[in-house]
Amino acid sequence: MSQLTQNFKWYEKFTAFIVSTSETAFDNLGYQVASKPWWTIGLCWLFVFSSALGFLKFHQEKNPFKLWVPSKSEFSINTQWLFNKFENAYRTEGFILVADDVLTPEVLLTVAEIDQKIKSVITSEGITFKEVCFKIPEIDIDINLLFKSRNSKNGNDSFFDPSVYFNSATYCKLVESFSQECLQRSILELWNFDIEKIKQLSKKEIINKLNSNKNDFLFGNFKNYTELLGNIETNEVGEIVSAKALHIFYMLHVNFSAIDIDTFGNTAGTADWASEDGLKWENEFLKLMESISKNLTSSKIYYESARSFGDISNGTMFQDIGILITGIFVMVLYVQLVISKFNWVEAREWMICL
Repeated sequence: MSQLTQNFKWYEKFTAFIVSTSETAFDNLGYQVASKPWWTIGLCWLFVFSSALGFLKFHQEKNPFKLWVPSKSEFSINTQWLFNKFENAYRTEGFILVADDVLTPEVLLTVAEIDQKIKSVITSEGITFKEVCFKIPEIDIDINLLFKSRNSKNGNDSFFDPSVYFNSATYCKLVESFSQECLQRSILELWNFDIEKIKQLSKKEIINKLNSNKNDFLFGNFKNYTELLGNIETNEVGEIVSAKALHIFYMLHVNFSAIDIDTFGNTAGTADWASEDGLKWENEFLKLMESISKNLTSSKIYYESARSFGDISNGTMFQDIGILITGIFVMVLYVQLVISKFNWVEAREWMICL
């Protein structure tokens, strides 16, 4: 070898050295394998079993903040702080109903009927909307009027905020004395979700109510219900006369400290924090809305749940797994049957089945 490479340049000598060394090493390896086959098989299996011990510590991470966001990032740190300090939050469910004019008695009655069906959803485990919804204190209308009139001056009403004038102990007792109601954002609040009242409404009454009343009767909070409308049309004085879309929201309760994301997360790591009961109710909610959307004729409905993004993204990421496996099988089959020379050394068709 040295005589053959004597006239080689340095890089040619280096290449020849690599080739000759590799050939010698693999020749010795082949000799050892052939002369001691059972030792070789045993060592291979030992290596496989030793490597498989790592599965004892295997953990499938489902926390999206650990999968998709750097742990030292400002966003991740701030989010974790919020989880620790503010344990309670809510998840949003909702739908958008689209029609030529959603501010008509017929459409509002349809919305009210859908609202009743949603609130009547019960899972196979008996979980209801009231059990999983996000609750806030319900302020009685009379108390609300008292707060409103107490600070009135010169005939101009202004809202009296008890949290400003009362000490913390008195204010907390006041709030705790109120009954709890599920938090929603819906134009039906203007009629206190009373379907009998809604059945008797006229177009003019709906418009007048919407334009003249910004107060949420159920909770006593001031709300602008026009935020729930889309493609609004107004008259020359700026009053709403019609709208082509109506958005309704339902809030479900979330307790971050009681949720194990590794239990209720998805494989793609795109699920949001939610309780087991909440996820089950959302699943029934989606089934109901799918059924409603297929049966509506005079209007269209678009719906979403807080779990929708996780479900869709998880399904999208893994929907091509079957196609990928099929492609690999076809590639192996092609190599074995088309490119090989059909001998036991260069083509072993039985390996395709392994």
